[in-house]
Amino acid sequence: MIEFDLSKVRETKTPAEPGTTLPTVDDDAPFVEKEQTYFRSGVGKLLHMMRWSRPKVYNAIRDLTRHMKKNSEPHVKAMHWVMKYCVSTPNRGWRLKPKRTWDGRKGFKFRIFGKSDSDYATCPDTRKSVSGISVFLEGAPITVKSLMQRIIALLVTEAENIAGVACVQEMIYAMKILLSLGLEVELPMILEIDNKGAVDMANNWSVGGRSIWMSGIFGCASSKRIA
Repeated sequence: MIEFDLSKVRETKTPAEPGTTLPTVDDDAPFVEKEQTYFRSGVGKLLHMMRWSRPKVYNAIRDLTRHMKKNSEPHVKAMHWVMKYCVSTPNRGWRLKPKRTWDGRKGFKFRIFGKSDSDYATCPDTRKSVSGISVFLEGAPITVKSLMQRIIALLVTEAENIAGVACVQEMIYAMKILLSLGLEVELPMILEIDNKGAVDMANNWSVGGRSIWMSGIFGCASSKRIA
């Protein structure tokens, strides 16, 4: 990232400025092609880094990619913030260290578990929430995603459920890959959620009205609340 001047950017401890969401640029704002190219080039490099070595910056870069068509000074500032964080923390990244190893014997059951969270109504324009999901195989991460939810959640619990469903889908996909190889998977798989209402729905402890369809999708995973 030598072509990007980060000398005036202060040291950061987070991939993005806490509690902020990048605004949409007004269509009437001036468009400078050189500035747009600079921003797109930087985000493109960050996308490559996010995909292959730095999953922690996933959410910050997801927000940046929503403004590739037209951006302004706050977006460039946010891009520099992510870059400074990556430069300041060179020893952080993927850590593929499984908690157990398989000796090749029959009967070994692989453990898959997931973690999900959501940021409720984070988009100021659409009021859509963001899902964050992680799936682990024997304690090693195999899937990490941060994505805008396709529907508008009306409650925090609903947003948490949507994120949980997305995580369970990835867990089932990982399970099917292992089963297709003739391997065994320990059931039930565990999904960790930090919202009591979502956990109650997932375990059918509290279900009613329009929320009933969500609880049924958790059939292949048990959910528990995490602090």
